[in-house]
Amino acid sequence: MSVTNHPDAILHWNRIGTLIEAPDHRHPEDAERSGLGSLAQLRAELALERAFEERTSDEEAAALYAGAAELFEQAGLTARALGCRARLAGPTDDRPGDLAVIRELRGKIAELAEDDAPFGGRELVAVLQLQANTELRAVFEAAAQAGGPDGPGPDPAALAEAEATLDLLYAEAARHGFPHRQANARLLGARARFLAGRHQEGGDAFAEADRLITEAEQLVERAGAPWRLTQVHGQRGELALYTGDLVTAERFLRKAADSAARYGDRSSSVARVHDGLGRAYLGLDRPAEAARAFTESAARYDRNGDAAEAVSARIMLGQVLCCSGRADDGVAVLESVLLEPAFTGLDVREQAQTRLNLARGLREIDEPRAAAEEYLLLADQVAGFEDRHILTMVAAEAAAALAAAEQWPAADLARQRALDSHRTAPHPDAVFDMLLRQARHTAERYGPDRPEAADQALARLDEAAEVARTAEREQQDFGSGCPDGTLHDTRARTLSTLRRDEEALAEMERAIAAFAAHGPGAHHGRAESIRVAAVLEANRLDRRPAALARLDAAIAMFHAADAADAAEPLTELRAHLTRR
Repeated sequence: MSVTNHPDAILHWNRIGTLIEAPDHRHPEDAERSGLGSLAQLRAELALERAFEERTSDEEAAALYAGAAELFEQAGLTARALGCRARLAGPTDDRPGDLAVIRELRGKIAELAEDDAPFGGRELVAVLQLQANTELRAVFEAAAQAGGPDGPGPDPAALAEAEATLDLLYAEAARHGFPHRQANARLLGARARFLAGRHQEGGDAFAEADRLITEAEQLVERAGAPWRLTQVHGQRGELALYTGDLVTAERFLRKAADSAARYGDRSSSVARVHDGLGRAYLGLDRPAEAARAFTESAARYDRNGDAAEAVSARIMLGQVLCCSGRADDGVAVLESVLLEPAFTGLDVREQAQTRLNLARGLREIDEPRAAAEEYLLLADQVAGFEDRHILTMVAAEAAAALAAAEQWPAADLARQRALDSHRTAPHPDAVFDMLLRQARHTAERYGPDRPEAADQALARLDEAAEVARTAEREQQDFGSGCPDGTLHDTRARTLSTLRRDEEALAEMERAIAAFAAHGPGAHHGRAESIRVAAVLEANRLDRRPAALARLDAAIAMFHAADAADAAEPLTELRAHLTRR
């Protein structure tokens, strides 16, 4: 079971440990002849299995490897002792691994394997896999430091060297009869292919990765180790995630999770499977399933002592909850994440994204003062980022939150900071939205009784109009849909709040026309402007027949355009006005 990594192997080893560590244990005299092995060998194997456990810390694992090496030496199993010393030189969370030592020890084990030393072939294959893991980690960590997915990619010479080790691993595993290790070689090769493929235009990296995974699946079946299909399906699902095929990703990650459940696999790789499932469900707009997957992923990471990964999974959970109508729950999750010690060890951008999600969640649950505090902390954090448009976005959202919290001097300072940043690092969507929000908040707070406040509200709308004109003139990336329609609609609502109803109706007519000119993509915006215009006519200007005529014409028009969902709120308003 240990040789083929059956998930239940450790349960049996723990039982063996209970027996041989008992004070009254008497080791059989014929243990070596019967195949049980000497007491030193059993204790060494037990230490090694405990070192492999997910929950074992790097320091504990190092002590167990060292102890196992000494015990294997006592048992006369030199190859196994050298294998333990190679693992001592392997990578940990804090260090990349000593490849020179691993390669030297692999050479010594290879000589023992040629001499048919006990366990020589098995240890050679195991250490070759350790070497391949270490080489690939070095390759992709170097690529990450050089710019990540947007950087130059892995060094071709270093990648070729790692893949040569994988080819040697595959050959030696075949020669010594370990098909599951051959499968590992193919899975590692597939991961290398698709990670490298992210940096390539065109090419066949992803197709090659898929071919290697298929071969790994065949080798697992040949090995008679179906529990290892968890890795196969999981990796195929990850590949589909990378290529954007969310339906395929969900199918294979679901199969991986089912396989892990069937065989009781409790490893970190299963936590990654559930994490991938969460991301697939998120992309497929299935938030309830995404939330369950991220909850399961975080719980599994916690059980395995992977604190940073658990925090990242909970961040995703909080984001899903905030975006799916459960903002109260999402805010609670994200606030707890900020208090976890592992949070400070995350990448600064992940920390910033978390605080941004929290601020938006607080705004969603109508906690503008708390949201503003988070935005201001975030603005200081992102001020040093190279992509300065992030500061523009954060300052803009802070200004909107401060206005909602009626912190007017601070809101004005944040607005100015956003506008100043926008001039050199444009983010028209965020600044446009902020100015519209500030206009509405100002008008709603002071109404028609403060002429100077009304002037301020309308000035914000003039600034928003200039942002939209500049974005169009300079061809900035502006995803606001129909900015003219949105601007006229907001100005109309602001004027209505200020009790300037005739002006508001005229402005809403301009909004309706702008949305109509924009085409079918603006049906819902046009319908909402028509609805507000009808409310103004019926309630404020006492022109109910005109309002009903407007609604009848719009309802007929939307039905003719096969946009019944846009007509639905207009039909409801018409029924309400008729009942009155």
